[in-house]
Amino acid sequence: MRHHPTRPCNPRPHRATAVVQALRGLLLFACVMAAMPGGLVSANAQPSTELLAAELVQDPGRERIVLTLSAPVALDLQAAEAPLSITLDMAADIAGEARIDLAAHSQTIADARLAPSANGIALVLDLAAPAQVTQLAYLPAIPGRDRRLVLTLVPVNAETFGSWAAAGAVPGPVSSFVAEPATRERPLVVIDPGHGGVDPGATGPAGLYEKTIVLSVGIHLRDVLLETGAVDVVMTRDSDVYVRLLDRVALARQHGADLLVSLHADTVPESYVRGASVYVVSEVSSDQQAALLASRENEADRIAGVPVPSSEDPLFDVLLGLARERTLAESETAAGFILEAMGEVMGLVNNARRHASFVVLKAPDVPSVLVELGYLSNPEEARFLADPANHEAVARALAAGIVDYFAWRD
Repeated sequence: MRHHPTRPCNPRPHRATAVVQALRGLLLFACVMAAMPGGLVSANAQPSTELLAAELVQDPGRERIVLTLSAPVALDLQAAEAPLSITLDMAADIAGEARIDLAAHSQTIADARLAPSANGIALVLDLAAPAQVTQLAYLPAIPGRDRRLVLTLVPVNAETFGSWAAAGAVPGPVSSFVAEPATRERPLVVIDPGHGGVDPGATGPAGLYEKTIVLSVGIHLRDVLLETGAVDVVMTRDSDVYVRLLDRVALARQHGADLLVSLHADTVPESYVRGASVYVVSEVSSDQQAALLASRENEADRIAGVPVPSSEDPLFDVLLGLARERTLAESETAAGFILEAMGEVMGLVNNARRHASFVVLKAPDVPSVLVELGYLSNPEEARFLADPANHEAVARALAAGIVDYFAWRD
């Protein structure tokens, strides 16, 4: 019987930031889940939403208000010049006395308060200087994390603010940058065989290509996982095609995946290095070798001739900052189960649990691991990975670790 990694402690997220006083008291809100045409919901509905925290996050050139909610809330956003203010009108009711303090360290907000409104309650921001809400993002709940509403404030001149306020409803419908998890019987695993098409990945002896090995293992892994009946599976590619890195991440997020497993088989300058390893994302690499591998993998889009955008999803940094704690904890746990299972059928490299800044692991709301199946630069390991007969054995080990992880999680 395998020794399962220790279950991590997952307390409720800490609500305060270094630049903001925590919410003074518990704010209880109520709203109806179904919105009427036009945006707001009927005021006669039964309350059900709880506002758990209000925080201010400061970034260079902007400030973000983060409201943590226990359930969805319909809302409307307006701005006014006299007095200079922004009002977030929520179809909700307060179920108790509470105060918020978002202005203590803000360069933009002079005062923040809750006020009654025709629809329920409003968060009123009295501004110290003109500022515009450039993004309004609703981040639905995922396991272990409550819903969040994020308003991004950017300083503007008086003329810009006046035009913006005169537009009426600003900045438009609330955007959702994370899909609500679908209700399904089984967890969903996204299998990502790296490289493909014009990008062969690493090259081993006698024209052995990384893209070929990982695709074969990935297809076997899909089949074995489906045989277990424990999970559903989606693949980023099941043929020799190239899929750009951000599209692999986007596919996992769009499907609301419970785990993304990216498969690779790299080379390193030291031919003696061998053994499998599992990577979890981190901006600080475990070692120089991990940093080198991440840098090379992250160049795949350029190698394939795919245009690389100058910026990612405009709220990617918000999502990463708000969601990554739980996601990283689950990624670390999944890595432990996978390494334990793989170690029973193949060798592991020293310090086999590693960290690096792989783009494909940066879905902030999807636990993700990158599995190095071995090194094509090691002659013995290259021979092992070149033999298709070994691909199913490797896939079964991976599947065992994945199934064990979900059994623990559930």
